[in-house]
Amino acid sequence: MSNPIKTGRIPANGVRYYYEIHGQGEPLLLLHGGMGSIDMMAPVLATLAQTRQVIAVDLHGHGHGRTALGDRALSLVDIAEDIDVVLAQLGYDAVDVTGY
Repeated sequence: MSNPIKTGRIPANGVRYYYEIHGQGEPLLLLHGGMGSIDMMAPVLATLAQTRQVIAVDLHGHGHGRTALGDRALSLVDIAEDIDVVLAQLGYDAVDVTGY
């Protein structure tokens, strides 16, 4: 299990995204699977955080996460653009990406 070193919410295009940062090292964006949340990634998050700074985000429209659904239509393109805003607000220019 990994405890986040930072958590918060960042507004991006009308959605307030919940995020957690774990560990230290080169930045790695960790994306959870459909209808899930950061919590579903717990088995790998702790291992990844041993050598990387893991940025985990609860994605828009996934019912089990801490990012509210809101009234905006779901779009993978919009979510990708939102994540770009979140990463920029957190100060990342580039990250590696992994997920399920």
